[in-house]
Amino acid sequence: MIARSVVAIVVLGVLAFAACEAPPASSSGVTGVWSPMATGQAGLMGIWGAAPEDVFAVGAGGIILHYDGSDWTPMPVEGGPHLIAVWGTSSQDVFAVGHDGAVVHYDGQTWTPIESGTTQHLRSVWGTSGQSVYVVGYGGTVLHYDGASWTPMDGGTTSDLSWIWGASESEVFAVGGERGPPPGKGLILRYDGTAWTPMATPPSPLFQGVWGSSAKDVFACGADLALVHYDGTAWSPMSVATTFPQNRLPVLFRTWGSGPSDVYAAGVGALLHYDGKTWTAVETGVRETFSGLWGSTPEDIFVLGSEGTILHHGKE
Repeated sequence: MIARSVVAIVVLGVLAFAACEAPPASSSGVTGVWSPMATGQAGLMGIWGAAPEDVFAVGAGGIILHYDGSDWTPMPVEGGPHLIAVWGTSSQDVFAVGHDGAVVHYDGQTWTPIESGTTQHLRSVWGTSGQSVYVVGYGGTVLHYDGASWTPMDGGTTSDLSWIWGASESEVFAVGGERGPPPGKGLILRYDGTAWTPMATPPSPLFQGVWGSSAKDVFACGADLALVHYDGTAWSPMSVATTFPQNRLPVLFRTWGSGPSDVYAAGVGALLHYDGKTWTAVETGVRETFSGLWGSTPEDIFVLGSEGTILHHGKE
């Protein structure tokens, strides 16, 4: 419990410090309005929704919030686990994962702990159905859920894994790498339905997030403004048009998009947008570190702020 609390304090301290940094002005050309939604809950880390009016956000100390289209409401969860990520197949089938092997499941009425079989910190969850769910975490942890129990998988690494996303059961990507010394060394694994194997990537710092519009259009992001793209054949580095101070390159935690030409990356000191050609900074007016990112359409995007603000992007 003490170790978990120390980790949480350190992470939140870094996020709060970074929140003081003002991002550069926007030249992204993104239309619509970014509206701050106050939650009063600092330490939010993960977000996912079943619909625009049915969104879940999770974070430190067992925080789980639900958005019904009007308000964010706290949801009770047993034990107060430090939660990092949330994902589901519907509003009656939602998984959240976090520190010390924590996994909780929501059936539309109650959040219930599920025994994961590990005490490693779990960082991300994704699946193709409620009977095929994947979780990754520290120490190379990879777990698979078949609807009844969790089974460990051989990821072929002991490096920390930060995030997971897939296009299908035979096209699953997990990112992470070695954490020290900063900025670390990046790693990307691919699961083909049979085995996890490391992929050749450009020299990169530690990766933190991954998302794709298809198995041939995948984006990964990480420390020191790291952005790489996979076209189905190879990973290539991507450049950012916006200039940042060399000693303050943003750490990008998450990436999400509505399609190949509408992709976002969020993190410490930056919210970036990719229009299919160029990555540029988005000015939101909020000076918080962005720790989570999810949307349902180009006009319905949620971005988590480290100090309790949730940005919502909607139509003008």
